[in-house]
Amino acid sequence: MASNKHWAQLSERLEDSAKFLDPETSRLLRKLGLSPRSTRTQCEKRLQQKAQKLPGLGEILPRLRLGAKHTDFFFDLYCPKTYLSHFRMSYWVPRQRNTRLLPKLEPLSRKLLEKLRLKRSRDYVLGLNSRIGQYSDAQILMLDLDRFDESARKELRKIGGYLFKSGRGYHFVAKRIYPSRSLWKKALQRTYSNPRLGKCLDQAHKTLSLQRGYSTLRITSSPSKRIKPFFVEQL
Repeated sequence: MASNKHWAQLSERLEDSAKFLDPETSRLLRKLGLSPRSTRTQCEKRLQQKAQKLPGLGEILPRLRLGAKHTDFFFDLYCPKTYLSHFRMSYWVPRQRNTRLLPKLEPLSRKLLEKLRLKRSRDYVLGLNSRIGQYSDAQILMLDLDRFDESARKELRKIGGYLFKSGRGYHFVAKRIYPSRSLWKKALQRTYSNPRLGKCLDQAHKTLSLQRGYSTLRITSSPSKRIKPFFVEQL
């Protein structure tokens, strides 16, 4: 039976033309129930379809009990192609209502964007933010990885959390709660200064997170980000 890891491996091979043509890809396609003769376009389309059905960040984290400080989920609707100087909406959703409201947030927000006649409204995505309470500074550590290797796996296991495949890179969400923004900031800076892990992390994500005061990780897809981030493994 195909696992989420196998779909993540296919995503990596689709990003590397040379890897997609080697024998290992044919074996991987068989594990996924796909024809070894499938083209890149066919595989990309199948991956996009499968990612929509696999559990993602929006489905995994609401099931967790992060402690008494976790009173709300905090979401941003934003355009991933224009991080600065663009329209951005934020939502606070009470934890107990998250499961019911989350599926409605993106489609309703997209209609609002269209009515406002904003450019690139179809490219907007919903992201989960690191703050976990409207009246608390508590935050969870969120990391955006450009690449993922065995050294990164070992370091992330020391932190403990959840790994998601997100298009060309990976997302990591730690289990631990940092009770204040200052402690979260120190944890983020400490993580990026780790030589075994820092080389895999997206530096721009760190900069924007510190400027904004919280991190955001995408949980939905759009024409500009075609693969919905999906759960790979617990570390």
